[in-house]
Amino acid sequence: MTKTTTAGAQRADVLDLGGKPPHVEYALSPSGQRLSEAFVAVDRWAEAHGLAMAQAREAFDARAG
Repeated sequence: MTKTTTAGAQRADVLDLGGKPPHVEYALSPSGQRLSEAFVAVDRWAEAHGLAMAQAREAFDARAG
């Protein structure tokens, strides 16, 4: 149920959550986990090369004027 549908059902006195909002847990599928591994690799590369890229941009900008 969406938040709006849940609230409407509560308002119509058809649904009682007992004072607690509904709880949903999500997890990555095996495919999502593999994709996550790729993102971690890109993040590590960016961290390792970020300073060099910033310096290269500064040098380029200085030459380009």
